[in-house]
Amino acid sequence: MEDKDRESQYHKRLREQRLKEIRFNRAVLAAILGITLVAGGAGIIFGIGHLLDKDDSVAASERPSSTVISAEPDITVKTSISSASDISTESTIDEASKSDTLAKSDESAEKESKKAEDKEDISNSIKEVSTSKANKYFKGSVFIGDSRTQGLQINSGVTSADYLAGRGLNVKTIYTEKVIRNKQTVLEALKDKSYKKVYICYGLNELGWSYTDVFINDYGKLIDDIAELQPDAEIVVESILPVTKKKSKSDKIFNLKNIKKFNKLIKQMCKEKDVKYINLAPAVQTSAGYLPAEATNDGIHMNKEYCRRVMNYIINKKY
Repeated sequence: MEDKDRESQYHKRLREQRLKEIRFNRAVLAAILGITLVAGGAGIIFGIGHLLDKDDSVAASERPSSTVISAEPDITVKTSISSASDISTESTIDEASKSDTLAKSDESAEKESKKAEDKEDISNSIKEVSTSKANKYFKGSVFIGDSRTQGLQINSGVTSADYLAGRGLNVKTIYTEKVIRNKQTVLEALKDKSYKKVYICYGLNELGWSYTDVFINDYGKLIDDIAELQPDAEIVVESILPVTKKKSKSDKIFNLKNIKKFNKLIKQMCKEKDVKYINLAPAVQTSAGYLPAEATNDGIHMNKEYCRRVMNYIINKKY
C-alpha cells in the first residue's frame, strides 16, 4: 500500500515537472515566435513601403509635377504674348522710324530747297544794276544816316540821290551837329527840298548806349519829325548792317549780338509807326550772318563792291 502511494507520488511529481518543462518550452517558443513575427512584420512593412515609394518615383518621373504643369502654360502664354507684343512694337517702331526718317528727309529736302531758293533769291536780289538804271531809280530820293551812308555816297555810283549824313551821327546829334557843308543840321537841310523817298539808317553809333528804350524812343521821335518835314515822302528805315566776325568777336559794342538786338527794336518800331523796314543784311552777310572780311578794311565800313550790292538789293527788291 505504501509502495503504491510512493509510486503514485513519484508519478505525480514527474507529471508536474513535465508540465513545467512543457510550459517553459511553450513560453520560449511563443517568445521566439513573437520576436519573429515582429521582425518579419517590420521587414514586410519596410519592403512594402519601399515598393510604394519606388512606384511613386516612377509615376512622378512619367508625368510632370503639378508645379511644372501650372508653370508651362504661363510660360507659353507669356512667351506668346511677349512675341506678339515685340512684333507689334517692332512693327510700330519700324513704322515710326520710317515715318520719322521720311519726315526728316522731307524736312531736310525742304530746308535744302529753301536754302537753294534763298540763295537764288539773294543772287537775284544783288544782281548788278546798271548805273543809269540805279540813278533813274533813286532820283528824287534822299539817304539820311551816319558814316556808312556816306560810304554809299562815295562808293555806290548813285549820284541822282541826295545824302544828308555825317560821321558819328546818331538819333540825338542829328538835331545839333552841323554836318551839311558845316552850315546846317540834317533836319535843317531836309527843309530845303521835297523828296519822294527818305531812306534812314541809324543805330550803329548808338550800340554802346546803356538804355535801348532811350534809343528807340529818340529814333521814333526822329521818324515823326522827318514825316512832318516830308509829308509826301515814303519813309524807308534800313536795318543796321552787320560787322565782320573778327570785329564782332573782339569788340564789346560793335558786335553781331548788339546789332541783332537793336534791329529787332527798330523793326518793331517801324511796325508801330507803319513805315517800311528793310533788312539789308542778306545783301552783304555770310551764311553765319557776318560781314565778309573781303568787304571791308576796318570790319565796319564797306568797299565799293558791297556798297553797290546794297543799292542793287534795294532796287531789285523794289524798296
